[in-house]
Amino acid sequence: MFAKRKWGLKIFIPLCFLLAASLIFSTIYQPVGKAQEYDLEADLPVVGSLDNLQNLLEKAGVGDHSIRFYGLDGTDMIMEEMKSDLINAPAAAGAEAAEYSATNVQVDGVDESDIIKTDGTYIYQVQGQKLTIVKAFPAADMSVVNSFTFTDPAFRASDIYVDGNYLVVMGSSFYYSHPGPVPMLLPDQNPGPMLEIYPPYRYPLDIQTSKVIVYDTRDKTKLIKLREVELQGSIVSTRKIDSTVYMVANRHISWYPYYDGDQDIPLPAYKDSLSGSSFHQIQPDKIRYFPDALYPSYILTAALDLDNLKAPLAVDSYLGNGENIYASMENLYVAVSQYNYINQSRIINNTRNTSIYKFALKPGATAYAGKGTVPGTILNQFSMDEHNNHFRIATTSDGPTSDGGFISQNNVYVLNDQLAVVGRVENIAPGEQIYST
Repeated sequence: MFAKRKWGLKIFIPLCFLLAASLIFSTIYQPVGKAQEYDLEADLPVVGSLDNLQNLLEKAGVGDHSIRFYGLDGTDMIMEEMKSDLINAPAAAGAEAAEYSATNVQVDGVDESDIIKTDGTYIYQVQGQKLTIVKAFPAADMSVVNSFTFTDPAFRASDIYVDGNYLVVMGSSFYYSHPGPVPMLLPDQNPGPMLEIYPPYRYPLDIQTSKVIVYDTRDKTKLIKLREVELQGSIVSTRKIDSTVYMVANRHISWYPYYDGDQDIPLPAYKDSLSGSSFHQIQPDKIRYFPDALYPSYILTAALDLDNLKAPLAVDSYLGNGENIYASMENLYVAVSQYNYINQSRIINNTRNTSIYKFALKPGATAYAGKGTVPGTILNQFSMDEHNNHFRIATTSDGPTSDGGFISQNNVYVLNDQLAVVGRVENIAPGEQIYST
């Protein structure tokens, strides 16, 4: 029987806490051995074959999967409220359309998508299946210059980027694959017309995709679709650095040995209008996996360079589960929680760690750059940051108590550019947990 966890009050740890930790770092420097160059084949081995993929999935176990999407309405009301506020606001001397606020981002220079963006003159907004473009400057002339519904009835836009004359729309779509009845001959049935029954139902039977549509916006009244990309799975996170949009998607593997043992295991796939209208499967010899965090899902990373839309899409696939993503100007980090298991339902010693996988961001591509591990698990992407080639992360873990139980404790770790731990502050606020960072 496992000891009951003792939780205290939730605590607020602002970002300045991480900055303070970096100052303390000089006095608590604790190197953990000599940093080694990363080994791609050891850190991220290749799956290699369908047989090995099946073995890895059986080790990982199978889980459930749920999805949801949202659609809102109210464009006219939002536009009227903005128009009233802007007309009544005092104008700054010499104000020009180029002076406007950008979307709030975690890292300066790393753009994050949102449901609404502006270029200083026009406001772009997506709501479900609808895209609206509003001329917002000057405020007295505010008007809707374009509004249309996406042609794919299954597509739901979630957020956008604006980059010069390009509008990038992100969202999800669905492909329905419910099986039909299967003819079957019962043992006591004479040859002749056969009964038809439906195969056992396994959820989910539908495939969700993450879709990216790039438009030319030079004529705001008539957008031109330039390229359309789809990754199988749901969007985990996206970022835009300079002209490159980086995407991370996660596809749960709906394959159950009891029912599907004689069926091929679904492989990750993507579609690119540049190369046709069909999905391209990524074969096992091109899929790598996280050996410390096996999970029945695929992570797909893709990079699309808006300045080179004729270049092939760079897509990589990994067997694993991407939970939280942090991106700096140079690197992308994927944080994956890992637990020590007795079996698939019980945890031994209440041990929780976070594996961090680092990918270098290049124009139109990503490249694996290293792996590290720290005790505890993180709250969200704001528990991570990068400063002067060092990666900093705040975690919550469990420490033992004198009566044999467990108590939560909070920690900050500093890792070098090879993701070796070089500094730490541990056991902060015992009995409490991080609520915000």
